[in-house]
Amino acid sequence: MAYNAHAKFKKEHNKGARTNLQLAKSMDEGKSWSTVVQLETAMDAGLRFHYPTIMQSNACELIVVYSKFYHEAFDAKSHWEKHKHGGDAPVLGIFMRRVDLGSLHGV
Repeated sequence: MAYNAHAKFKKEHNKGARTNLQLAKSMDEGKSWSTVVQLETAMDAGLRFHYPTIMQSNACELIVVYSKFYHEAFDAKSHWEKHKHGGDAPVLGIFMRRVDLGSLHGV
């Protein structure tokens, strides 16, 4: 399962955030889950990782596709200005990650 593993944010600019995109597995038909991969861990204000989709390409590989954008209520212009003076702006768009199941312990 792919999901956003974040705590509820109390600050107004982070409400509705979707961060910490992770993959988890269940060995008991969904009664409990354990994280096997952290795909994204960024906690930038307003940043969202949306709509993960998982496909198994072969016996040992998962492909995860998801989007990375800013929340519509977030003032993205001020964010880009901040990065213009000394930091890199995050790359936004559609992402594809390959997960080698053979490299994960206990999967």
